[in-house]
Amino acid sequence: MMGPASGQLWICWLIFTGFCAFTHSRSFRISPAKADQPLPYFTIDGQLPTSVLDLSFRFKTSNPNGVLLHLIATDSAHPAVESQLLLQLKDGKIDMSHTAKGENSAAQEIAHLADNQWHELHVIYDPLQSHTVQSRVDKRENPTLTLKLGSSGGEYAQGAQYNIHLGGASNGTASSSGRLEGCISDVQYELQSSSDGMVALDWKELPVTNDAAYEECQEVTCPCLHGGVCLEGGKCDCSPSTFEGPTCASPDVSVITLNGDQYVHYKQDGDQTTVNSRLAWDFKTYFSEAFLMSGSVRTSDGGESSPISLTVLVSGKYLHISLHNGAVPSQVTVEDTEVSDGRWHSLVLEAKQGGLSVKVDSYGENHVGLPDGHKGTSLLLLPEVLLGGIDQRQNTLHPDSQPFVGCLRRVYLGSTNILESLRNPRSLTTFLKSTTGRAIRLRPADVVDQGCEDIRSQDLAVTLASLEAAAVIALISAEPAHSPLDIAMDFRIVPAEPTPRATIISADLQTQYGAGDFKVDVGSNGLVLGLNYPDQAGNMQQLYTEPLARVTADGNWHSLQLKVVDQANSQAIVGYQAQRVRRQDDGSADKEGAGGVAPMASDEEAANMAVDSQAISSSKSEAEAVSPAAVNLSPSPTGQSTEPASQSATQQVSEQSQATTQIIGFVIGPAVTATTDSSINSSELVNSQMYRLRLAPMPEDDPNSIKMASVVAQRVKVSLLVDGQAFELSPATDSMLLRGPLTIGRRGEASGFSGCVRHIRQADQLVDGRTVANAEGSNDVALGKCGTAGPTCESSNPCQHGSLCRNGIMGATCQCDGSGYSGKTCAIPSYMQTCTDLFLAGERRSGVHIIDLDGSGPMKPTFVYCNMTSEPGTTVVTHNFHPVELKTSKLGAIRYAIQYRQFDQEDSLKKLVDISQQCRQFISYKCRMAPLKLGTHTWFRSAHETGNVTSFGSDTPGKCSCATGGTLCAMGTSRDLPCNCDADDGTNRVDEGYFTSKEFVGITNMTFINRPIRGAGTLSLGALECLGKSWIERTVSFMSHTGSLQMATLKDEEDISFFYKTNLKQAVLIYQPGVTTKWQVNSFRIAQTNETTVTLFISFNGIVQALQVATSGKRLNNGAWHLVKVEFGSDELRLSVDLNSAYMSWSKFDRVGQYVGVLHVGGYPADVPEAEPGLIGCIKGFFRGGVSVDVEAAVEGSHSQDIRRGCQSSCSPNPCQNGAECFDKFGSFECLCANPLAQSGPLCQIDINTKAITFESPDTSYMQFRTIPVENMFNEDLLLSFRSHSPSGILLYAHDNVHNFMQLHLWNSRQLIFTFNNGNRIKSLTVTDDSFTDGRWHQVHVQRQDNGTTVLTVDYHHSASLELAEGRKYITAYTHLPFDKRDLALESIVPSRPYYAIANFKNVYVGGVARPQLTTNFPGWYGCIRGVKIGQHLFDLAGEADSERSSGVVDDCHASCDRLNPCSHGGRCVNNWGNVTVPTECICRNTSYGGATCTDDIGANFDASSCLVVAYSYARGQAFDISKKLRLALTFSTAVVPQEDVAMLFVQTFQKLTEIVIGLTTKGEVIVDVLTEEASRSREVIAGNFADGQRHHVQVEIGSAQMNIQVDGTKREVGWTSSQYPGFVQYVTIGGIDIPVRRSPELEAYKPYSGCLSNPEIDLVYNTDKVGPLTPLETALRNESSPGTTTRFTGAHLEESACAAPILPPVLVGLVAPTDSSHMQTELQFPQWNVAPAVAEEYQAFPAAPTQEATPAFQRNTAIIVGVICGIFLLAALIAVIIYMCRIRRRGRNQYSPSDKIQENEATDALLLKKHGPMDESDFHHLEKVPKTAFNRPVTNYIDENILPPSPRARVVDSTTVVDTPNGTTVETITEVK
Repeated sequence: MMGPASGQLWICWLIFTGFCAFTHSRSFRISPAKADQPLPYFTIDGQLPTSVLDLSFRFKTSNPNGVLLHLIATDSAHPAVESQLLLQLKDGKIDMSHTAKGENSAAQEIAHLADNQWHELHVIYDPLQSHTVQSRVDKRENPTLTLKLGSSGGEYAQGAQYNIHLGGASNGTASSSGRLEGCISDVQYELQSSSDGMVALDWKELPVTNDAAYEECQEVTCPCLHGGVCLEGGKCDCSPSTFEGPTCASPDVSVITLNGDQYVHYKQDGDQTTVNSRLAWDFKTYFSEAFLMSGSVRTSDGGESSPISLTVLVSGKYLHISLHNGAVPSQVTVEDTEVSDGRWHSLVLEAKQGGLSVKVDSYGENHVGLPDGHKGTSLLLLPEVLLGGIDQRQNTLHPDSQPFVGCLRRVYLGSTNILESLRNPRSLTTFLKSTTGRAIRLRPADVVDQGCEDIRSQDLAVTLASLEAAAVIALISAEPAHSPLDIAMDFRIVPAEPTPRATIISADLQTQYGAGDFKVDVGSNGLVLGLNYPDQAGNMQQLYTEPLARVTADGNWHSLQLKVVDQANSQAIVGYQAQRVRRQDDGSADKEGAGGVAPMASDEEAANMAVDSQAISSSKSEAEAVSPAAVNLSPSPTGQSTEPASQSATQQVSEQSQATTQIIGFVIGPAVTATTDSSINSSELVNSQMYRLRLAPMPEDDPNSIKMASVVAQRVKVSLLVDGQAFELSPATDSMLLRGPLTIGRRGEASGFSGCVRHIRQADQLVDGRTVANAEGSNDVALGKCGTAGPTCESSNPCQHGSLCRNGIMGATCQCDGSGYSGKTCAIPSYMQTCTDLFLAGERRSGVHIIDLDGSGPMKPTFVYCNMTSEPGTTVVTHNFHPVELKTSKLGAIRYAIQYRQFDQEDSLKKLVDISQQCRQFISYKCRMAPLKLGTHTWFRSAHETGNVTSFGSDTPGKCSCATGGTLCAMGTSRDLPCNCDADDGTNRVDEGYFTSKEFVGITNMTFINRPIRGAGTLSLGALECLGKSWIERTVSFMSHTGSLQMATLKDEEDISFFYKTNLKQAVLIYQPGVTTKWQVNSFRIAQTNETTVTLFISFNGIVQALQVATSGKRLNNGAWHLVKVEFGSDELRLSVDLNSAYMSWSKFDRVGQYVGVLHVGGYPADVPEAEPGLIGCIKGFFRGGVSVDVEAAVEGSHSQDIRRGCQSSCSPNPCQNGAECFDKFGSFECLCANPLAQSGPLCQIDINTKAITFESPDTSYMQFRTIPVENMFNEDLLLSFRSHSPSGILLYAHDNVHNFMQLHLWNSRQLIFTFNNGNRIKSLTVTDDSFTDGRWHQVHVQRQDNGTTVLTVDYHHSASLELAEGRKYITAYTHLPFDKRDLALESIVPSRPYYAIANFKNVYVGGVARPQLTTNFPGWYGCIRGVKIGQHLFDLAGEADSERSSGVVDDCHASCDRLNPCSHGGRCVNNWGNVTVPTECICRNTSYGGATCTDDIGANFDASSCLVVAYSYARGQAFDISKKLRLALTFSTAVVPQEDVAMLFVQTFQKLTEIVIGLTTKGEVIVDVLTEEASRSREVIAGNFADGQRHHVQVEIGSAQMNIQVDGTKREVGWTSSQYPGFVQYVTIGGIDIPVRRSPELEAYKPYSGCLSNPEIDLVYNTDKVGPLTPLETALRNESSPGTTTRFTGAHLEESACAAPILPPVLVGLVAPTDSSHMQTELQFPQWNVAPAVAEEYQAFPAAPTQEATPAFQRNTAIIVGVICGIFLLAALIAVIIYMCRIRRRGRNQYSPSDKIQENEATDALLLKKHGPMDESDFHHLEKVPKTAFNRPVTNYIDENILPPSPRARVVDSTTVVDTPNGTTVETITEVK
């Protein structure tokens, strides 16, 4: 109801509008897709003291949601005060909301206005007097919607400014509806006075700003035909017609056939606010229980919307529609018509008030109401629809329903034709998806265009697309024990060449003897059934049928039936002679004659009863019944086979009965008995145990008996029927059931087949193919009619690079094995391009590798040698040119054609040179009187074929290397020559050098035109060496997380690769935005997602998928370069990170990519939320589409100061101190302290561990601190570090006058214990480890947390914690009995406690306590302590003012082991702190050596006749206990592999016999054999051939719980139990076993040992004290007598000698850290290269007159000939001589050095001759190339000093090094003279 004021306003408005026409007719089209364009906007200033705004406009839209008007009213006197009015469409209704000073008002009109018709909206905004907003739509008689405002209207008393936005909200204002999608027109407004009545002002034309960006909303003529409805913008809604297309003119209706493994997913280009009211489509199907549609709806009740699931199912014969909100669904079944009849049916779903209207065909309307909990009155369809199914992995509402099989057409959501949208390959709204998440193999457009294909249940075949495909058939019964093997199907295999052996069907089986399996295979010889099962003894048996040759991979359909027969009927289990009787409640008998069989009551009874027996021949008729005999049933373990009855029982029965037929076997059933002639009820046999039948005499009158006929056993039979031909297998088992699902195709390692199966029946029940295709475990399968799809190998072979093509059911497939490529079509290269790529990817192994020069190009991969000894890795290519001697040739002119190993492909050598950054090739010529004469008599050709190469070892035409760089050739001569050898004298000379120009390297032939020469020359050519890659050094640094490099848009399937390095754990590397809708974001992103993983995120069908590559534990944030590559193949890609890779594939027509905008490198654009931080690091070597990109050129466009050229490391050299790690920010750095608890400062330069003290006397040493500037030190953290070898000692003790205390001590070498009081209770924490007394520093941290928890941590990784539920408590009052008596045992240090209170104090003791003031049995510390800190107080161990230091405490840590390290061979050094005489000791137990410094090797060589026997006799009571620990050690070396097991060391204990042998087996394995008197034996064999002549060390530790065996440092733990056996060692024998007393007979097999034995040791424990070690060999060889010890030698007397030296000194082999080689290539060898060395061939065609090197001699000879023949041309000859002289002079200026340089060279020659003498002929023969240390012209700093590959075999002969090169030749190198 309107108030009086508002009524007056409306009257005035009516009068005004009656006389004034609307004058502004301008219209605006507003589109949400153009969100970046400004909205129509205007401003009105309030001119009167109080203002009322009248505003009207027209609008039309088809979208039920959108903002119409957003008004912002600002107080002119107080600009910060404002109110906002928002008018919008919500679900087609006007919604008004007003906000002012935090108060919100809202109102909504019930009207549907989204009908694409023009509507007029009039608004009166009066915030002052009426405090209302009134609006009315269209007709004046329509009701007015009034919104009451809050009290804030008075804020506008001084006038207001109105800012009005049309069609959307202003920036920054939240709106649930979004922009209007439609038109606005005829906007008018008027200002009125609320106090003075209506004051009419002239309407003004709307002053809209930025209107140029908006189109006019033109009224157009409706183009829609055949009943189509026109929409805004000239679009057509064709749903009312039977036509399609933009104007509803096309009669070709979009139809799709769905096969049950795919569905249509449509999601409108909008968000969840986009709604529709109608969904309609036609469908037809023959299948029931199928998903027809799935989606969601929502209701609106004026508040928040709630989604409700909507599903449409074909259930049985009818349609079933349900609305489900998680509670009780609302549903309806339309029974008006049957829909699974194969005819077309129409379905219309329309959202209406209160529910959903359903119309099927022309029948009446059905209604589905809203589910409980929803009170909304309006129902709208949300814009996401699934047609034909869902992802079965997410099917939770209807798990029994399967995907739809049939056809769909004319599918409309609102006005959108979904199937027409599916045709569009660039559509971002409609996709064809798989019900299992697997790739779709058909293009969506093809599926739509192929029309409707009738598929009946008998036509639905399961197609296996490849040899990897598998289809799984679930068991009928959930219990495997009740699943018989009974399967039938038709199958078809596509022909393939060569024919692989294919598995048709297979499964696991269960028999009563155990598990087995079967499979049906088809190969070139036909079809075979194979059965694998265990027999009664547990041995696996195999049975096979004869091959059925006519069934092969011929492309024809074949039928197959496989079943276990007679398993479910009684006649098969018990023979025809069995007499069946029933035990009944009345005791009556139902008996048949002996010749008949009474059937069991049911198949279940038969299946649960079996008699495993053998028929014994009888002298009587088998039909005669035996005399009554008792049958006792005794239980036998379930699941085990039962042995036949004993022979004695059988004989007893035979003797006491007249019949000779006997019963042997078992029955499955309970222990039941029955009266004679009565039967056992088979129901009692179900789920029972297994019982043994025992036969015994039976009195005639015994009521508990069973009268039985003779039983004949019947085994199961496996029957196979293929195309009507039967086969049988008869395994020796009585039961055979399925143990798991059946698998069609590939299972495990067995190869599958490409083909189809149909008509699947299990136990005579039809199996729905949809359940098979969608089952868990099914892979690469499809549904539909069986037919070959896609190109074949014959029609269109897709396989590249010579890979094998096979025809499959889905078309051609490629096998890439051996091709060097991978992927679907073998298009993705498997190898890197060069050795540099391998090096930068992490490969460091020098040797033979495979590279692919052109990636996916036509060149095949090739073998090369990679030299990885220096960065960045060098590719080395050898050839067949061996050093040759050049003399005068009879041929006159010769040429050598050179072939390079594995580079026989055209242009392959040139390709290597072109892609490398730099190449070089060495050449050498040793000569004497054999000039080169480059250009006229000698030239070469290279791989580039750009012309003759006329230089020699240089890049200057016509010159050798000696003539470049300002030097002279041919020292000792007065002539300036281009080469040394051109001196043509009797001196041995050498020309050598490197070709480095890319046009000159890769010499392919050499041409020599000889003139008569007096001497000879030897020519050598080195291998081609190439390193680096072009543009690899274009590098960019990113120094902050913000900003990115921007490049051109990435193409949809464009290869990309780059190197990067960083120290971050996460970083984005590449980001490319894509075409974006409101519900999805297409993008391409590469990011390092953790320390070891790079992830590629790429959009498929509008959904982002992730592909990860992990680096096998190798950190990516280690500051080193890492390679990332994305390579696209045919519908697939490979992501590579260093040497690791992963693949992702998709279907041929999946929608991948669709990118827009710039490519961002190293960061995100500003408007994209960051999933990972931007890169801080460097990027280089950026390639796109195989083309190098100059990343440095993009730096300027980044407009960021934090992105710079180059890669400037801030951590080289490392500025951080005290071992801190430098975190490189590439422009700045951060120091990560190695020990953050003890180190601080920006450079970690502050270290509290710099001061240490040594405690040299554990009984008296301590340090006491009396002043502790910590308020409550018992609640503060504690930190200290220690080192020691002593097993126990006090580290710290602190207490106060009321007996609060804390204590830290080490106990028994392994336990670090922290003890403290919590009030009157004592608590303790213990950390255990074996390393606390290893002499290294260990840091202890006690952390006191706020919640009362105390955490004890040692070395950051050993920790224990204790949580105090009652919190931390302290003693506050003195008492002489402070602690609970239950805890007194925990107090190990006790201060004096008088009865009276004592003065306040706080004491801290370090390293011990003051005695006798404090009483303890613990020793003080013996070792070093440093870095003692409580809270924030660091104790000055050098001595504080109020501290006391006892004797035996000295500054610093005096650890002699650190300085001297006297222990050899990896022995452990022990510090004797304070002992000046013996400062260190060596523990040698793990070294295989002995003595004071682990250098003694006391051994002897034993042969098969020598043995040392040492006998020990001890007094009673001196016994060692084997339950403690016994350690044996022995070192040996032998090259003799024993023929029988031999004993190296034997130990025998007496009192309780224990015998221990350490020996070798006949395979050279180490054996440890332990025997005890109680007949227990442990015999352990350590694999490996240790009889290899090398030194080996064996240790054996035997305790009560386990035995530890160590061989060369490799440990093995063996479970071991032994009683408490006190005893003592009686005999030790070395080299064999030869003792006079008894020994176990098992030891007779051990023979004497041949080889070296040394340092045998036996460590004993006498009672509780460790004694020893016993060293029997040292005692015997050095005649060292000890009480109770006698020694005896057998055979030859032994002499002391040492065994072989260790292989890897000074530590054992097992202690060497293994090398991570998991990412490296397997060791390769060059393939055999049958190419003969290059030989000289006659060169026929002489070159034309050279233009580059026309020598003076040639011109002089020409002039003389002309002068002789033609004297009349004397003048011409004179002119020629003048020209000649001029050129000589010019050449001298250009090529020759000054005369003083000649004299200098001559002086140098003289000096060399003086030092070494002249070179003779022998020197000439040894002369070879001088080693080079670098490329002549290095381009980058990657060129290393040692660029040539290292020689694996080199030897020095005098001053000459002879090297075997990789190409098999031998090079002699003269040692350089300095």
